[in-house]
Amino acid sequence: MQTSRNFEFLKGGQPSLYQLANLVELEVFHDPVQCLENAKRFIHEMLKIVSQLEGSIGDRSLMEHIKLEREASLEDVELMQMLCNSKQMSFMDFNVASAYELAWRIYKIALWFHCAYIDKHFTAKPYVALQSGKVTFAVATGATSEQSTESAHAEWTPNFSSAENYRSIAYPDGEQYRGEMKDGLKHGYGIYTWKDGTKYEGDWRADFEHGIGEKYYSNGDSYIGKWEEGLFEGKGTYRWKDGSVYEGEWKDNMMHGKGTKTDAQGVAYDGFWTYGEMMMNSGQLKDKQMNIPAKSSWPRSY
Repeated sequence: MQTSRNFEFLKGGQPSLYQLANLVELEVFHDPVQCLENAKRFIHEMLKIVSQLEGSIGDRSLMEHIKLEREASLEDVELMQMLCNSKQMSFMDFNVASAYELAWRIYKIALWFHCAYIDKHFTAKPYVALQSGKVTFAVATGATSEQSTESAHAEWTPNFSSAENYRSIAYPDGEQYRGEMKDGLKHGYGIYTWKDGTKYEGDWRADFEHGIGEKYYSNGDSYIGKWEEGLFEGKGTYRWKDGSVYEGEWKDNMMHGKGTKTDAQGVAYDGFWTYGEMMMNSGQLKDKQMNIPAKSSWPRSY
């Protein structure tokens, strides 16, 4: 069976999901309706595994639980619900463009599952888009080329030029957008490059970075993780040009929640953050959870 390497991260721990995910991609161009059926099978199998791993979740439904406790995005939860409702999905006008987008959405859901239940520190590679048995990709220079899936090695970026809502726009000020649009707005997956060299690649909603994406700033900094309406929101990793790194939770573009910041000298500050300031280190947080007074102080900022 010819496949991409998109779902390799599932192969070791969840071989059944790995096989089903590859079947989704296999039928994108050959049989879109079968691609949809394979996606349904993938979601059913994944949710069965999630239910086993979660055990008792009280009065909540499984979908409510994974959205609130496991930070599954609203878009992903809605797609899972749709795929679980076979009657609703059977009347869809499903074509190659639809199958192409579905394969990408299944990849995102698979990443969420892997990060939520298997390896929270996993760093995903960009998605490889299959095209009629070949892989189309853009290398760092922006040139486009093709290789067979057996020998392709490059920095991968999605090619959505075959999608019905794909657009490539060069703005008068030198900025550029390549990706999906809806009602004249950036919506779906896309790549935006600013005139200063800053580049964002990932999900958009109504002209805002929204979902999962990565942004590389002209000053050498970068952020990879979750976004909400153009702001860092949820789990993500920010790397400064000087080598400092923060990995953890964000809110409104600020470090907020559990996280670890490691400075350029390798000193790590691990604990709980509130709007950019560290409030408790990991030891104090554990003491508070156990109702034991903290034994040491910790600076609010550094």
